[in-house]
Amino acid sequence: METGQVKQVAAFEKLLSFCNAHGAMYNPGNESVKLTAMTSLLTSAQKSLDAVKAFHTAYKHAVNVREETFTSLPRFMTRVVNMLAVSGASEETVKEAYFFLKKFRPNPKVRKAIALDDTGEVSSIRTRSSSQLDFDAKADNFAAFVKVVVSVPEYNPNEKELSAKALHNKVTMIYGLNSAVVNAWVSLSNARASRNRYLNRIHEVAMNVKKYIKAIFGYNSTGYQQVSSLRFVKQTVGK
Repeated sequence: METGQVKQVAAFEKLLSFCNAHGAMYNPGNESVKLTAMTSLLTSAQKSLDAVKAFHTAYKHAVNVREETFTSLPRFMTRVVNMLAVSGASEETVKEAYFFLKKFRPNPKVRKAIALDDTGEVSSIRTRSSSQLDFDAKADNFAAFVKVVVSVPEYNPNEKELSAKALHNKVTMIYGLNSAVVNAWVSLSNARASRNRYLNRIHEVAMNVKKYIKAIFGYNSTGYQQVSSLRFVKQTVGK
């Protein structure tokens, strides 16, 4: 969870509490910095944080399910290649199927890029875009692999999980997992953008509240010193 955004909402809640504590002395003419408007903004911001958390969990789940499934493909494809070989397929066809199987085996020469995870810590992972392209390529390679296998008339195993129908269904499922990750990422990205719009509104309102409190109590007052150190940062909406 992005801790900086959570802290900003918590700071705004503290700011609102200080304003409430002033009672009748806190009586701004600007509607946006009145207590009712600030309370409504706080509630909306808190809900946006919850939405980001929920979509982040859904995204991670989609990623993990896809990772587990794709990791199991090489072993499954090896079974299919062996079944293809004993089905009477030509040596050239078996080699072609094996060519696609090899694409799923890890390449020790591929380096991983350094990136920041959601907590701001450095982690050794590939960038999201390159990772997605990698999974897209794997899905296409698996589909091509299945096309080679089912093109052989003699390929008709009794094992249901290896049948041509099962292979076609698996192709559909593989593409579906990629789509699920993409859709989950879009939902998370949209939720973050919505949250950041609320945080920018909080920044704007908080700055005006600080100015108002300084105006009515003075720079050296306890009231202003209580809120002056509260930190609010503008956000990149599309982040």
